[in-house]
Formats: sequence, structure tokens, C-alpha cells
Amino acid sequence: MLLVSLLCLPSLSQDTLSVAGVGADTLVVTGLPVDTVTVSRRMERLSQAKRVILPASLIAVGSIGLIRNSPIQKVSQHVHNSIGNGKLRHTSVDDYIQYTPLALNVCLSLGGVKSKHSFLDRFFAAGGAYVCTFALTNGLKYTVREKRPDSGRRNSFPSGHTAMVFTGAEIVRTEFGPWCGLAAYSVACTVGVLRVTNDRHWCHDVLAGAGIGILSARIGYWMLPVWKRVFPFKDKGRGMSCLPVYNPYDNSLAVSCNILL
Repeated sequence: MLLVSLLCLPSLSQDTLSVAGVGADTLVVTGLPVDTVTVSRRMERLSQAKRVILPASLIAVGSIGLIRNSPIQKVSQHVHNSIGNGKLRHTSVDDYIQYTPLALNVCLSLGGVKSKHSFLDRFFAAGGAYVCTFALTNGLKYTVREKRPDSGRRNSFPSGHTAMVFTGAEIVRTEFGPWCGLAAYSVACTVGVLRVTNDRHWCHDVLAGAGIGILSARIGYWMLPVWKRVFPFKDKGRGMSCLPVYNPYDNSLAVSCNILL
């Protein structure tokens, strides 16, 4: 039989109640104070840990592809053989659309779409995310030195294009919600597929690149408190304006961007 006893001390309010188990069939609710700040911090750490699961899994699966005769490497080789060993017609569109999520982030801001963070916060978060993407991809490329499927160059793992586009896609999803994020992630997946069909990367390179991109974006946001301490700016209606510029002397077209700090 379950025995519940309330031991509410007069000096403690109802908000400070906590539950403590005493025996197998006994539950006692005591008047011990609850540290709500500690609980909140633990919940935040747990939430952040959960956000690492997806990118860490992608990076882990991609890394297994580096092991000789591993199942992931065999899948990558099978896909490579299925698309004709790089004999399909190549396209360079992935070299350009990798920047689409980054452009989408800017265009949605200029279009007045409400974002989760202020302009200055997004500026620092995105900057930190792309620096992290660049450092991780290039550090691994010249450490692992995996051969590309279309050449003997040893900088295949991970896919830098894929990491770049997935970083932007995760930033768009974080700032503007799931629908805008779906559009950005559709572009990101397209880039990943094109890197394989263009015979520039193995499948496991793309998986690892996607994981690095998502992880880098989340690291960028986790570093926001650090950037705010290092650069103690106060956001007061800051933003950015863009203006097209035409040069009649060489018939060139450019875009002038002003960041209001």
C-alpha cells in the first residue's frame, strides 16, 4: 500500500516542495527547497546534448566509410559504380547553389520576415558557424587525405560544399521556422546528391559534410554568449541595406551592402 505523507513546514512555501522516495511502498513529499536555476541549466544541457545526436550520427556513419571494406564504404563504392564510374554528364550548378541558404537568410531578413534572433545575434552566430565549418572541413581534408573518386587528389573527406550548404540550411531553420528550413534543406540535399553524381565525392563524404554543417551551425549559436562578452555591442535597430550598382565603363553589375552597426 502506497503511503503519502505531507510534511509541509510553515516556513516554506508551496513552491519549494520536492518529492523523495523513502521505501518500496512509501512516498514522502517533503518541504525541501528546489533550486530552479540548477534544474533549468540541467534541462538546457540535456536539450543541447540531444541536438548533437543527429549531426554526430551523420559524422560517425561517414567516418565508418573511411574504413577499408566496411559496409558504408561498400555502399559508397556501389553507388559510384551504379552512376557509371563518373561517366554521367557533370554540372557545376552545385558550385553556386551551395550559397542559396546564406542568400535566403539575407533575403528573408530584408523582406521583413520575423526571425528568432536580432540582426546582430544572427551576424555573430552565422560568422562563428561558418568559421567552424571551414576549420573542421579543411582540418579533416588535409588530415584524412582520402582520394577523390574522379582524381587522385587527397582532399575528398568530408564534402566542403555539403558542409557549407547544410550550415546555411540549419541557420535558416533556426531563425525562420520549419517551412523556410524545409526549402533550405531541400537545396542542401540537392547539393549533396550532385556532389556524388558529379563524381566529386563518395556518399560517406557527403554524409559527414552534412553532419559537420549542422553541428557547426549549432555551435555558432552556442557561442553567442561568448561573442556578446567579447564584443559588447547593444542591438538598437541595426540592420543591413543592399543596393545594386551598375558601372557603364565596363558594363559590370555589383551589389553594395551597408551593415548598420
